[in-house]
Amino acid sequence: MVYSRGHVVTPDGIQISSAEGKITFTWLPQKQSTYCQFTDLASFLVYNPEKERAVISQGKVNRYAQNFAMEIPADHLGDTVHYYISFASANGKLQGDSLYVGEKRWGNALYFAIYGRKKH
Repeated sequence: MVYSRGHVVTPDGIQISSAEGKITFTWLPQKQSTYCQFTDLASFLVYNPEKERAVISQGKVNRYAQNFAMEIPADHLGDTVHYYISFASANGKLQGDSLYVGEKRWGNALYFAIYGRKKH
């Protein structure tokens, strides 16, 4: 899936991790250039094909932050969810290509730790 195209640089070393009902995106610092500014704003898309639903968080953090945590809906329990990221210039005039980060399956143990009970 591609949700954005443009010249703003994609992040280096992007990784995802999960804890406490959130997925955390992390990326490495990059040298500034015309299409790679510390002030570029990140957008995140979490897509659940089993529910045919996407959750989008747009422009919440700049490139310099090098991480962002977003909550994953509780109804994603047991589903494989796909993660994407892109950057745009701070003024919104320039966009970058969206980048597929990977997938993660949310299991019962994670649900129990976060919400205090298992789904039946």
